[in-house]
Amino acid sequence: MFFLTLFRIIRYVNYHLFFLGASLGSFIGLICDRFPEKSIIFPSSHCSHCKHQLRFFEMIPILSQLFLRSRCRSCQTSIPLRYLFMELFCGVICLLYFYDFLSLEVTYFFTSAFVYQFLI
Repeated sequence: MFFLTLFRIIRYVNYHLFFLGASLGSFIGLICDRFPEKSIIFPSSHCSHCKHQLRFFEMIPILSQLFLRSRCRSCQTSIPLRYLFMELFCGVICLLYFYDFLSLEVTYFFTSAFVYQFLI
């Protein structure tokens, strides 16, 4: 019984760590998209094509892109898959770092190299 409970706690922690990493990846994608030409605070998240302000359920990392099929809900413009890849990558990196598969230096190197690909 103890091991079953421990397994459930570990699985629960894994989901939250992955979601935390995916959320950070979403924010990094926003910074890559807006900085330095635009503010990262204002305006709030919106479609870059029709300027439709996103609602809370349209900003859930990874899940919202899957449910909306990588399209804007109002204008049906395709959302670049780089945002999905950034969120997935950062979620996996967060899990690997937490379980000591990656050191902080290697994590920083992989993340900065991956982000650099979006800036070019």
